[in-house]
Amino acid sequence: NQHVQRGGTVLFGEPHGTLEAADTPWSGLLPVLPSGVRRVEAVPALDDWGARWWSAQPAAQRAGPRQTLADRDGIPCLESSERGDGLTVLRQDGMPLLRWQRCGLGRVGVVAIDPCQTRLADGGVMVPLWNHILSQAPPVFSLGNLENSHTLPTVLGHLTGFRIPSAGAVAWVLYGYAVVLAVLLIAGFFWRRQALCWTLAAVSGLVLTAGLFAWALRQNATRPVAGAALLDLRAVTAESHTGTAVVSLFAKKDLEPAIRASAGAPLLRPLPSPARGKRREPLDAPLLVRHAEDRAGLAGTTVQALKPRDFGLLYDRPALYAAPITVRLGDGPLQFGEGALPAGLAGPDTRSFLLLPGGLLPLSREGDRLSGLAGGARLLETDPFLNDLGEYVSAGAFPRPAVVLLSPVRPDQADLPLELPGLVPDGFRASFLPAVLECGPGRLRLPPELVRLEAVEQSARSLARQDPREGTILRSALHVMALEVVLPPLCADLRLDEVSVSIDYGNVGGNILIEPRLTRSPLAGQAHGAEAAWARAIPASRREGGAYHFDGASLGDLIEPAYGRCRLLLQVSQKAMVRDATEADRVNRWRMNRLQVSLAGSLPEPQQTRRF
Repeated sequence: NQHVQRGGTVLFGEPHGTLEAADTPWSGLLPVLPSGVRRVEAVPALDDWGARWWSAQPAAQRAGPRQTLADRDGIPCLESSERGDGLTVLRQDGMPLLRWQRCGLGRVGVVAIDPCQTRLADGGVMVPLWNHILSQAPPVFSLGNLENSHTLPTVLGHLTGFRIPSAGAVAWVLYGYAVVLAVLLIAGFFWRRQALCWTLAAVSGLVLTAGLFAWALRQNATRPVAGAALLDLRAVTAESHTGTAVVSLFAKKDLEPAIRASAGAPLLRPLPSPARGKRREPLDAPLLVRHAEDRAGLAGTTVQALKPRDFGLLYDRPALYAAPITVRLGDGPLQFGEGALPAGLAGPDTRSFLLLPGGLLPLSREGDRLSGLAGGARLLETDPFLNDLGEYVSAGAFPRPAVVLLSPVRPDQADLPLELPGLVPDGFRASFLPAVLECGPGRLRLPPELVRLEAVEQSARSLARQDPREGTILRSALHVMALEVVLPPLCADLRLDEVSVSIDYGNVGGNILIEPRLTRSPLAGQAHGAEAAWARAIPASRREGGAYHFDGASLGDLIEPAYGRCRLLLQVSQKAMVRDATEADRVNRWRMNRLQVSLAGSLPEPQQTRRF
């Protein structure tokens, strides 16, 4: 249960085992109410998935004639009825055949037939079924995930690094010095006192340099002699309250603090190296953990002067009541249903965000209740630390959708997971609360934050991460990149009638042109060549600046229901062919500043309210 509550996935996949689980503590996780196991001669809903996958395979890859998912002796199938809210993907004789349900921050699924039986492979059902299951099983948050450790040093650097004057402030000082230097040179030329003016220019440069150092020293004057920066990440649900904290110790002189756990029997561990797998060095720095009175501690650990010492810990807390926050989808902006935040989590200095598959949205709050999306384009960009923290959460393997409450760690805070004698605590706490998406009959409009982009190949990974700092140079006449457009599971069978692709890219040379097209995602086993798919892809109906709009009946079957995704192709081409390598470095260097996809359409009939 803890695994699911904090974002994990559990699948019940054998009918007899699922029936027996109904009489065990596992029964609370089941998304159905089992009543028995019967034998069915055919499973047409799953067989349709296999037929589509089989027909898409090249003839040379087919091992023989396709075997339908049928058996005269019968296939064991679970008899059950739906339990609570959830998403029933397929049905068999009116009963759930494939169903999912949210549980805390994670999800639980059930397949009414054994998903590992060999007859599924003979009929082409195995691949689409397991692709669907894996698409519903996102990774659980862990410091060991590469997504969660790659940018962690950057976030910690804001908490432990020295504060220096901003680049803008330094630029104004340099501009001022340039003006002073110009005035002195002109005065020396007219008054014929060049030597004196050069001396004054040198003295001015020394004074400005000393002023910059003095400014930086003043900014760090209030820094404690020894501090502990915490990034505390908590999963708060109605049945679980677990946390993963990243701690960075910093001191102005060598120190051996007597750190020990405060409560919850935490597990202390070193942080994984972001460069693991790239070099033959130890993955983690050694960390000596000692136990005394059933509590773990780091007594004897040395913190060297001016050198941060980082480690992580896992801990538990008493559960807080955290009812899922409902987010309603429709033809307009996102709406929030009833639901109060747990008492004590949201203080006056707490910021609220909604973590969705495609990004992080700031929320407005009235006391313990969320009132809607906050005004303004991107509130995170006003603070460099919050901007990097938002990127860390958006790109990491965190449970979503979820409400994120961000609160500062105060020096006098009593509920810290560690006792830090002689150290001044600082940092932030991020609490992840479960959120549920809901949609009813009618038209649906999915904003870019609800749509996730996944890179298909190496060249498209920087586009999926939306990192404008990563640029590339186009040396060939054109190049086609592919990204998967992934819908929320709630509306994986959406029938599209409108798609908008917003592209903002930078190219100083002005020689790069980027054009998008849409196509169905190829099924496993098919050729993935983006260039070959470009000619058959759907072009944009019209263009308005950097926004490309697609509409028409051809979009209706664009989404593959089993996976809930389609494919976006981006053709990057040269307006005028440049063959000289040096010239290409100058005019063909480009970077993607922003890439967003929004979708609109309707769900198949009969339409009913869905919650997942």
